Amino acid sequence: MAENLVKTDPKSCFGFPACATCFAKPCERLRYGGVRPGKFIMVHMHEYSFDSCYFAAESFHEIEWMLKDLQLRDLILRIGGIIPSMSPAEQLQYNLQHYVNDYSDWAGYMAYVQRIWEDRVLIVLRIPMSYIFDNKIKRWLHALEGGVELSHKLKEDELSGKAVSDGLVDSGNVVSLDNPTWLHLDDAKRKDRSDVAMAGDEILLSAEPTGIAEGGQVAFDVFDVWISPEKKVESLSGKVESGRANAKWVVKKPEATAKAINNLSSKYSIDFSQLKCTCKAHCGGFGKQRHKGESVGAEIYNKYEYPGIHRSLLWAVRGLMFYLESEKSPELKIMGYSAGYRCHDNNAEHLDKNNKPRTSTNHMGKAVDILIESKAHGNWIRHKDVASNEVLCDKVRGICHDKFKAQIRWQNSDHFSMEPSEEIKKGEATAPDWVHLDVRQFNHDNYLQDKFFCKDTPTLNGKPLAL
Repeated sequence: MAENLVKTDPKSCFGFPACATCFAKPCERLRYGGVRPGKFIMVHMHEYSFDSCYFAAESFHEIEWMLKDLQLRDLILRIGGIIPSMSPAEQLQYNLQHYVNDYSDWAGYMAYVQRIWEDRVLIVLRIPMSYIFDNKIKRWLHALEGGVELSHKLKEDELSGKAVSDGLVDSGNVVSLDNPTWLHLDDAKRKDRSDVAMAGDEILLSAEPTGIAEGGQVAFDVFDVWISPEKKVESLSGKVESGRANAKWVVKKPEATAKAINNLSSKYSIDFSQLKCTCKAHCGGFGKQRHKGESVGAEIYNKYEYPGIHRSLLWAVRGLMFYLESEKSPELKIMGYSAGYRCHDNNAEHLDKNNKPRTSTNHMGKAVDILIESKAHGNWIRHKDVASNEVLCDKVRGICHDKFKAQIRWQNSDHFSMEPSEEIKKGEATAPDWVHLDVRQFNHDNYLQDKFFCKDTPTLNGKPLAL
């Protein structure tokens, strides 16, 4: 798609001044993501921190050339993949509707891409076609078998020579392991919860070695970072394989982590009386488990009244309480809840402007609406105007996104979801002056079973973790 968009004068991978301080390594994203030469991806800039990169587009003219052959639908899909990665504040500042007049407004979409690229919200990454002129890059791309589809097959002489990261090795034979990552060795766990490891899970620790030959021995130190100073949990032996330093580890439950989780449950209480359903039919506060077992397809259409509020949802609220304690400008805290559980009778009692009952089932155990208050002149207050509360709630939505990857709207599975503060799609649900948090996108078979819902504090807490 984007051939000869960079100079063919070869440059070494990891050889730029910015590479030494680039902890995120966008080139790894390309390598492991299976992006073909000449193709590209659009990535939220906050994932990376670098000033100059062989794989980053250097001018918007280059980006225009890469985008020009896309179908309009594909361009919209690429932009749509970026917006959920933005913070709530960014989504407000860079509102796509301010640039696009109608669905077919190609110029408007391009103006939007240019704006977020120039403001360093977006970065465009690609493997240039000129890789064929640089043996070091070719060896690097081939180091992960099957990771990248290449049109140029390496010859034996091209596979020999210095290590891929020789730009850093030559600078003083520094020996180091950088950019540590991990992944589940169990295929099912890697698929279902790729970013969560629990005690007993076997994982592969991996890092980028500098100054260590293929097959060389390395050591990984695992630390418990919940305590200060950090405490080493275990040391592992590994070796360099296919350009990566690897070691296997069975996850242990650090004592400090167990103690911190136990303290979290006792320090940050959940008032279940505020979460109970307020229907006049007296459902008991958490529905009557009507419509259980009915085939629903997408969870949005599930009419089942779950037996309580999802435990993960309420633990996320506890986590939010913890993180809000560090907010000082202004000081923020959870005032309470404007909505918790709402059964079918509750829906029937609430009519819209067309005299039709509410039909949403999100609050049948899968959602809470959180009210935020701030401190002013020594007193905790909730503003009377929507605009002031919206600013505070957008800040809290940003915290939810940064700390536990909650998304605006419902694009990705197995993520917490939040309603936006303003309407982009006509008729969509919004939460201007409260924070709506839900688990609607959790996998139904794995994470929306009855056992994950609770009606009281003892069930929410479960058994204390063993110390």
